[in-house]
Amino acid sequence: MPTPPKDRGTLSPRAGEATAFVDGDGTASCGFGWTCLWMDANYYGRKYTWSDDGSKNLGDWGIRDMALSTRNNNQSGGMSLYDWRTGMPDPQIITGLGGCLSNLHNYGYPYGGNWGDKADELLM
Repeated sequence: MPTPPKDRGTLSPRAGEATAFVDGDGTASCGFGWTCLWMDANYYGRKYTWSDDGSKNLGDWGIRDMALSTRNNNQSGGMSLYDWRTGMPDPQIITGLGGCLSNLHNYGYPYGGNWGDKADELLM
């Protein structure tokens, strides 16, 4: 099992953040019917969960450009993370139903680099 990052800090919510988060334990644990994002790679750090389908502006949760792990355990369909771009198409990365991505730094980004810390919107 991977070890947690040493610089995680404490779990204290900032203004505008969800307060019902838990500290990830290194497993892709996400209850049936839920979509989950973690702040750190390999399912560590703050874990955020949603069950209602639709668009989620990650800035409203205080985690825009901060997600590094995903798990889609929703009841149906995929989930997409979008990076909002000005004057260019908004790229997306998809996590299929029942799937997970342990480290977004490992996935290529269409405009160069990787998907780590680029998600602005969650669509489920």
